[in-house]
Amino acid sequence: MPTVLITGTSTGIGRAATKFLAQRGWHVFATMRDLQKREALERALETSGVRDRVEIVALDFADPATIEAAVVRVLSRTGGTLDAVVHNAGVSVAGALEDLPLAEIRRVMETNFFGVHGNPDRNAEPDACERHLMLGQASEDLLRDLVGGVEVAIGGKDNELIAA
Repeated sequence: MPTVLITGTSTGIGRAATKFLAQRGWHVFATMRDLQKREALERALETSGVRDRVEIVALDFADPATIEAAVVRVLSRTGGTLDAVVHNAGVSVAGALEDLPLAEIRRVMETNFFGVHGNPDRNAEPDACERHLMLGQASEDLLRDLVGGVEVAIGGKDNELIAA
């Protein structure tokens, strides 16, 4: 059974991807910052008959201890390898970049940029992702498509920050 780690699974795309891949035979490590939000995911999985294919794991990109614990747990459960990682976790704020407090900009960048580029796959052994398939909403291809054509979630002027 192929294995995948998906970040940001408490809502939206992450929850849907978890259900989708579990229904297709994948063993999914579904991560979320707040495990108290796991009920909706669990209901969706139980309704679909795939709850046994999903392990829900705490992982907050702003908390290095949860990152390390998640990496250790996942790699110990998989024998040290994963077939894929889907980076879906992220936070957003509404408003123009110049109107946002610096603390909010730092929070978004810490989670959406540094969190993804520093973890969790970089904390794993270099060959831990067996098929070397890592997908992310903030991948270079996605950013290239968004910047210059469509505004991203936090607004047009912020494209300058993202493009940089």
